[in-house]
Amino acid sequence: MHVLLREAKFGDGDPLYQPLRDSSCPLDDVTDPPVLTVGVRDGGDGVTAREFGVVCAVRARVPVVLVAPAPGAPASTPAGLANRVTIADVRTLLGACRAAVFHACPTGGRVSA
Repeated sequence: MHVLLREAKFGDGDPLYQPLRDSSCPLDDVTDPPVLTVGVRDGGDGVTAREFGVVCAVRARVPVVLVAPAPGAPASTPAGLANRVTIADVRTLLGACRAAVFHACPTGGRVSA
């Protein structure tokens, strides 16, 4: 059980790694399906190649939250993802992550090895 973090451009997601980890959101490269997918994007009408994981998550009906790489900036939604993803700020994202982890692992997000 983990959270998949995708970014439109290299480095866009870097500022979110530690806050997500501090919120008990496991970010790993395991083969289990994610319980939540986070897309970090700052604009543009189309989906970049680095965001194909977001498209796959939508198709697999995994919840997707899009955030902007800079605090206070709005994340953009490509036309093909409109009405299929949630747009949020970082605070809302961290709450969504905690909720997704809790529902996937009712012991409070604690995952045993």
